[in-house]
Amino acid sequence: MPAQQRDTENAVAYGWFMLVVFLFVAAIIYLAVIQVDNQILGIFNEQIAEGTVSTQTSQAVNFNRQVGMYLPVLSLLGAFIWSVIRGVGGRGDSYGGATFQSFFTGWILLVLFCTVGFVMAFLGGMVLDNFYTSLDNAGLIDNPDVMTQKWADAQQSTMWTFVNGYYTLCYLCPIGGLVIFFQHIVRKTYGSRYTAGY
Repeated sequence: MPAQQRDTENAVAYGWFMLVVFLFVAAIIYLAVIQVDNQILGIFNEQIAEGTVSTQTSQAVNFNRQVGMYLPVLSLLGAFIWSVIRGVGGRGDSYGGATFQSFFTGWILLVLFCTVGFVMAFLGGMVLDNFYTSLDNAGLIDNPDVMTQKWADAQQSTMWTFVNGYYTLCYLCPIGGLVIFFQHIVRKTYGSRYTAGY
């Protein structure tokens, strides 16, 4: 094999080396993310004990937490798929193949999206729960004395639509991260190293 090919992603040893580097870096990043998540969960559990957390907030936080707990499994699965595609699907250059840069970028985006979704569910949930509690304490929720048709319509068409839309976005964040991650793994995999011209 010529030196210019041996020193690029075409070399077999490059793939193994980068997999080891990825697993090492991924483990460090995952441990750092888990530490942050644990700190947030400590605060969150205190709020649950105080009874200030709504069911929607609790479900959104737990969903994002569960996805985050599966990051090691998703990382190993992604690494396996990348190594298979790299070996069979292409050469990692203009002829096709998933480069390590593409694979690692997708993984970073997955971690980022999962973290953002988790923080959004926690912080946004706190704000929305406090807002709802303030309205309830002021007698503006389910109070027949103030529940005019106009106020009821405002709640249904504006307030609850926004609240439900926000929680939906919290769920979509990690799902979007998964889609981007696996799309980055298989991007530029057209052609084959066995059929492409050199």
